[in-house]
Amino acid sequence: MKRKKLLTAGICLIIVSILAITGVAVTKYKFNSSSGETVSQLLNRVNIEVSATEFSFESVSKDGMLECRTFVSIEKTEPDFYGKLHSITISGSDTGYVMYTAGKDNGDALLPEEVFLPVNDDGTYPLKWEIAFTIPYEDGKNTYEVSLDINYSTGVKPNLAQRYMTSIPITLTIAE
Repeated sequence: MKRKKLLTAGICLIIVSILAITGVAVTKYKFNSSSGETVSQLLNRVNIEVSATEFSFESVSKDGMLECRTFVSIEKTEPDFYGKLHSITISGSDTGYVMYTAGKDNGDALLPEEVFLPVNDDGTYPLKWEIAFTIPYEDGKNTYEVSLDINYSTGVKPNLAQRYMTSIPITLTIAE
């Protein structure tokens, strides 16, 4: 029994050491400012809103990661319409990680993957996510153009639904 506890303690120590080393080895640079008006698009029977589409960084160092946060909401325009969100992704550049934090009224829709756009007794309501993502800094590169890609299906009825992709441009700028 004592040997098992000692082994468990040793494994925990190794895991904590690896996490500490990894945290020091990869430096993340959070944006100094974010801007960009909220992009609101009413198309294909959905209302999509994205805020924080432009990020500025004062300085970064070689081998750093640029960390950004943006906010997305999607809602169908009529309660009787069919609507399904298939995915929300970041494209156009390598990403270090992408983390989704669901809005408080999302219910079971924790991730933006294969989720029906909801209704309640009051009508439609939006699903919301905060999306944190990182882009690896490339030495000498001052501007990064990426896009937030929203893949969804809508229609009058499920059997008449069409699939769409809406891309919202996001710009990261490093001041020199």
